[in-house]
Amino acid sequence: MIELLKRAAINFVAQQIPKIMPGANSEWTIAMTNEAKSLDDTDTALSFILGCLWTCVRERTRNLEFRLNTGRYLLVSIMLLISAITYNSSSTILAFHRPTGLVFLALATGYLICASIGHFIGTRALTVYASVLLAISAISLIALKSNWMVKFGLFNINLYQALATESIMIWAALTGGGWLLLKRATDSAVNTCE
Repeated sequence: MIELLKRAAINFVAQQIPKIMPGANSEWTIAMTNEAKSLDDTDTALSFILGCLWTCVRERTRNLEFRLNTGRYLLVSIMLLISAITYNSSSTILAFHRPTGLVFLALATGYLICASIGHFIGTRALTVYASVLLAISAISLIALKSNWMVKFGLFNINLYQALATESIMIWAALTGGGWLLLKRATDSAVNTCE
């Protein structure tokens, strides 16, 4: 009875392996499942087929992680570049107009935090952070365009409106890019397991 259960488990796992392994390795999956089915000792065959299953899962995960990590590090690199440019601008602007220089410094810090989140936590956290700052940037632009903000007496309000608009575009691009990466990774995982 136990031998029959082991053989059933071997056959079941052998049927799942081609669904998990990337299509480019289909010859390997056929060879390994045939090998496992041809072994007389069920303990050895079960151990062998479970090892094949583990290899398939690792291969599938590695391919998905590679795609996701490549896109994530591209987003992180872009954020580091934008942060460096903004920090450079802030140091020059601080000498002429301190409040505007501080706004640039805050933006550069936000971009650096985004890059750090993307690097250390992952794409999902980067996307959430970018979407929150997208909302904050949109609210800032609305406030800057309102009459009461003009009466508040900000120096060069058009510059602040332009910075808010630029931030909206940057955070929207990051939110969209992060969402696209997550969707593609999810779609790839679903398509390969069908």
